[in-house]
Amino acid sequence: MTIGFDTSPLIYQLVMLMATVGLGRWLFWNRSSRFPETAFLGLTSLYLFLQRLPVLVFNRELNADESQMLTQALTLTRDPVYWRSVDGTTGGPLSSYFLIPVGWLTGRFDYITAHCSALLLVIITLFFLYRALKNWFGASRAAIALFPVILFYGFTKNADFVHFTSEHTPIMLLAAALWIVSYPKFTDPQNRKLPFLLGVLLTLVPFGKLQAVPLGAVVAGYAFFLMLDSRSWNSLKWIVLGALFTLLAIGGLLTAGGVLKDFWVFYIQGNFQYKNDTPLADNLLVLWNSIVHARDLLILAIPTLIFGSYSLFQYDRNKKSAPVFLLGIMLTLATLYASSRTGSGYTHYLLFLILPVSLLIGSFIPNGLPLNNGRKWFYGGIPVLCAVPTLLMPYFRNGQFNPYPSGQGLNRSLPFTETGLEASKYLGKGDFLVVWGWNCQYYVECQAPQGVAENHSIRSAFEHPMRETYRDRYIQDLKRTRPAVFIDAVGNSLWLQDTVTQSYRTFPELAKFIDQHYILAGKPEGNRMFVRADLYRH
Repeated sequence: MTIGFDTSPLIYQLVMLMATVGLGRWLFWNRSSRFPETAFLGLTSLYLFLQRLPVLVFNRELNADESQMLTQALTLTRDPVYWRSVDGTTGGPLSSYFLIPVGWLTGRFDYITAHCSALLLVIITLFFLYRALKNWFGASRAAIALFPVILFYGFTKNADFVHFTSEHTPIMLLAAALWIVSYPKFTDPQNRKLPFLLGVLLTLVPFGKLQAVPLGAVVAGYAFFLMLDSRSWNSLKWIVLGALFTLLAIGGLLTAGGVLKDFWVFYIQGNFQYKNDTPLADNLLVLWNSIVHARDLLILAIPTLIFGSYSLFQYDRNKKSAPVFLLGIMLTLATLYASSRTGSGYTHYLLFLILPVSLLIGSFIPNGLPLNNGRKWFYGGIPVLCAVPTLLMPYFRNGQFNPYPSGQGLNRSLPFTETGLEASKYLGKGDFLVVWGWNCQYYVECQAPQGVAENHSIRSAFEHPMRETYRDRYIQDLKRTRPAVFIDAVGNSLWLQDTVTQSYRTFPELAKFIDQHYILAGKPEGNRMFVRADLYRH
């Protein structure tokens, strides 16, 4: 039996609307004296799985980052040393490593594996976030605060929000860190495990995504505030020990793999110069443009603004929520800074907003629980009313309710491009492939490991202060792996389109290496495909 969806799965959409109303009604009209949190977490996970099903079975790239990280995970199964076989540029190693066990379970490093991994990270994130909110506000308020976030993840069809992005891993780590600092006994002098674990988690955040560092700094600042307030400096000692332990462990692994210098050069130095020189105001305008076009964020924004405005007129607000409210504000500012720093305008950076939004909504909810009927409709109805219109957005955008149609023979098989089909003829199991340009889907289609650390060659192609350093590594990687196939995808790839100024021939050492060891085997889809001379056959 093959699960598939056309562009207008009306019965499925009606069922999910009913499930949304049912989940909300059960959540807000629950009469139990004790909130059934196990049932809530289980139903939420099932609900998100069913809502994401059209994406989960869609075996195509939703964002170029998916192919990049799938290729890195596939390569790491052959050579597990990050920064030798793989360099994810601003993305750290944790997301690629996370894909490996899921790929082993599915038997393939394809887009279905990536989409399932994304949902798994979302569910883990919501678990930790719920636990944090429960510690701060109680179980019922935590579930209500999380409801808009659940609906956002369930209803959004925006490819930037549903694809496997490197933001998912640090968001999960930050949610776990919030869970730790939310514990009432976090600053207890006898408590060692929680501060130590917080040090570990916050140190791991940059290895998930460098852009998440400002948010990690905010959580660390909140922990310091708690210690200052309770005069418990013993916790600070254990946080520092946890951080040092993690750094020493990672440093030991990097040294053992012989890539400590590569880590410093390509992850630290390389990424510090990865930004534009435009003023902050211009970068903020780019960010605002991303926010405006990401209309699904209204599922989060409108309830937050309405609940916040409504809370101003409540007289039963919990004053103890003030520190959490300020933490939410600081996380929001950190998200805006992290999302605007490079001026790239990547929409998926805005996923970081789910952390502050849930904290802010939790701090807006009054103490008067259980809610009266008016408040039940208010807190349950507004998020649903904001979420349901997102069903219509894809229809008004392109005449489709479901932008991810699939079925037997439709958006399932790999390879599916002429380039992938031709390259796979020359690739044996474990043979390396190299693509010059930014079109990592060819690696995924052929299930071939990358033969160079930089699987999208923007830092070897574009002019910048460290380009020669990247190019030197590129040539050394080629000599080490001797890939079976080399594809010049310039003109048919992201960002690199000018075949005159950006093709492989503009890199003299690369052109010389290809001329010496490879034979032009064809030009599928306009890509120049070269096969290693000893493998070429007419």
